[in-house]
Amino acid sequence: MRLARTDRDSWDRFACVPMLAFACLTAGCATYSMPPIETRQALQGASGLTGRVRVSVRGPGRRGRATILVGFRRPDALRVEIPLGVGQRLVVVTRSERLCAIFPAERAVFRGPADAASVEAALGVALTPSEVMDLIVGAPPARLTVRRVRWRQDRPHDVAVLLPDGTDLKMKMDEIAFTPPAAAVFEEPALPGYRSISADEARSFWERP
Repeated sequence: MRLARTDRDSWDRFACVPMLAFACLTAGCATYSMPPIETRQALQGASGLTGRVRVSVRGPGRRGRATILVGFRRPDALRVEIPLGVGQRLVVVTRSERLCAIFPAERAVFRGPADAASVEAALGVALTPSEVMDLIVGAPPARLTVRRVRWRQDRPHDVAVLLPDGTDLKMKMDEIAFTPPAAAVFEEPALPGYRSISADEARSFWERP
């Protein structure tokens, strides 16, 4: 799967998130503390951001870990990329209430509404795009059971929640930049030769042993 040059350049700039985690190697970052409410509200109200996140999922019929690149522009534009060597294992983009999940190794694409069911089929977690955004900024939705939310300085670092279907989801934000990626990275690229698949087939890629 190749992106158009303009899209690829935009995504490359997004993927090169500054190594903000280096700042937390000092003794002052060794403990977790809650920042002032003004800081949290400013982040939760941000128009978008980019980041590198370690995700762990454990639930009925699924278990896995991955490091993802994520970027969003509120209210509805989200991109999640799971790298694989020099390419991608999976790219999911949502925009204007539509979702597109691209599986380059299988040369397959799943398309559907940008709702929790489609996100579950593509990523294995039943969350809406806006709920994914809320978790990344340290504001878990009320319908989720919060295990913990830990902050380091002015940004969330460790978020753990229980989804209504019994799935444990943990997210550790290694790097966050408070700048949304270019709008072009949320556009579906041309996919010549790719076959369209159902939600069940998309889900089966994650359920393989």
